[in-house]
Amino acid sequence: MRHRDRLVQASNGLKAVRNRKELFKKLLHQYTNTVDYQVLNVASGPCRDVAEYLQNNPTKAICIDCLEHDSHAIDYAKTLLQSVNSDQYQFIHANIFKFDTTKEYDFIWSAGLFDYFDDMTFIKVLK
Repeated sequence: MRHRDRLVQASNGLKAVRNRKELFKKLLHQYTNTVDYQVLNVASGPCRDVAEYLQNNPTKAICIDCLEHDSHAIDYAKTLLQSVNSDQYQFIHANIFKFDTTKEYDFIWSAGLFDYFDDMTFIKVLK
């Protein structure tokens, strides 16, 4: 690997991207001690993090709602989650800007979506 490539790969931003799957699993493991723990995974993408967590924690009382706009990502995620208890997750095919729910969540996660937003959009989505 060239020197410049090593420098870029060592940047904090790329380290964060590489580590976010492990952070997600660690946080869920740390906080899912309650019964019927509700998680919203915004812009869930391929759900590799969800699949790995649920495969390693099949008895956890958890439900992860995976909110994703891209139907291809949902289809791919379903293949990764084939061996997982389907009571522990569900897919919501929706646009984050139009998504509205009365459901309350114990934990809301989004890995990467907010990287693309300016400050005003970031605030709008959080509200």
